[in-house]
Amino acid sequence: MHKLLVIGGAGDMVTVTIKAFLEYDDDSKLTIADFDSEKLNARRQEYGDPSRAEFIQADLFDRKQMRALIAESNLVLNAAGPYYKTALPVIELCKEQKVNYCDFNDEPDASMATIKMHDEIKASGIGVYLGLGASPGLSNIMAKELIEALDEAEGIDTVWCTGDEGAIPYGRAVIAHAIGIFGGHAEAESFKDGEITRIPSFVLAEKVPFTGPLGDHMVFELAHPEPLTISHYYPQLKQVRNLGGLHPQPQNGLFRGLSQAVCRNNLSLDEAIDFVQDIMAGKFGSLKCWRHGWQGMRRQVKNGECSESEFWDFVWKGLRGKHYEFKGGLFVRAWGRKDGHQITLVRRTVSSGPGTFFKNMAAVTGTPFAALSRMVLDGKADPEFRKGVFSPEAWVDVPTFYQYMGRYGVPEEDLMEPIYHESQAEIP
Repeated sequence: MHKLLVIGGAGDMVTVTIKAFLEYDDDSKLTIADFDSEKLNARRQEYGDPSRAEFIQADLFDRKQMRALIAESNLVLNAAGPYYKTALPVIELCKEQKVNYCDFNDEPDASMATIKMHDEIKASGIGVYLGLGASPGLSNIMAKELIEALDEAEGIDTVWCTGDEGAIPYGRAVIAHAIGIFGGHAEAESFKDGEITRIPSFVLAEKVPFTGPLGDHMVFELAHPEPLTISHYYPQLKQVRNLGGLHPQPQNGLFRGLSQAVCRNNLSLDEAIDFVQDIMAGKFGSLKCWRHGWQGMRRQVKNGECSESEFWDFVWKGLRGKHYEFKGGLFVRAWGRKDGHQITLVRRTVSSGPGTFFKNMAAVTGTPFAALSRMVLDGKADPEFRKGVFSPEAWVDVPTFYQYMGRYGVPEEDLMEPIYHESQAEIP
């Protein structure tokens, strides 16, 4: 029986991961650990108190308690954010106890700090596998597919969008991350002209053709691990960008206004998080936060990123506590040379919304996390990738990954469109 320790196991994104293991893997036993006892008990009831799951209130910063839990495990899944606080303390104990580690780290600084520990981790004899969610995760695997389909790859864009999920407030760590990348950090690191460079965060805007029902949607360049990790493993590339955004479009202006207010110390991070959770739950929220969010949305209209009608529709729905149908997706674009010709290749997820795999952020994050963690558990990484620190584009065998997604109920055709060609002239 495989023993998995899930840290932060009462969180929103990892719920799908846990359900996948409990439903499809009868050879695994889970220890689900979280600091929030109330939320942990709610998860216990949600899962029906299964015989193959143990629920433990635990503090990941309690080294003695964590050491004992990790020592009894075959694999650690760290789902507790923010990762700039939580990744290294857990990894240090995994290294000490000789237990492999997986997460869906979406913090660029934390990811690169861990990758720089590669030699140290390799010497300890364990594997540390970062960014096993949607973006990063699926996006990196899609990028790897396209890079390897070209004879000479020159650049990659990884792009994501996620949407309104109704009156279901995200956890505080998820919102804190969003506020950080949407302008809470004034600058972001990107990869241009063959080197790491700093850019204004969440400013450069571009419309991207996602699949339906989202369609063409404005997204923004921001801080994410993909530009740093993909360029690390494919140093021949000249450009790697990550762009992201929210649906409906005015949410981007709302988050930008809040994030910039946090960056300028006009709002505390806690005030901004409380406000976002309030409006997601259909409440009005604080006037102080609305003032900053309103300014962000009006600037968006002024910049041509959002129409007046979209803006007023969003405000009107918000005042009535109404929500939009979920729309989201992933889009990855690579350009370079193939058979002597300059071409662009595109890979996209299939349609989003009710009845599809891409029905919410938890599904598109938690299912890859289950599949990739199970690949680690089953030793599906080649021997050269079993000791050290790796993000998905380094170690994942793409066909094997799609087989494992099928294991958890998502065949490739329900997840991805076929790769298609696009004109090089469309690349900025």
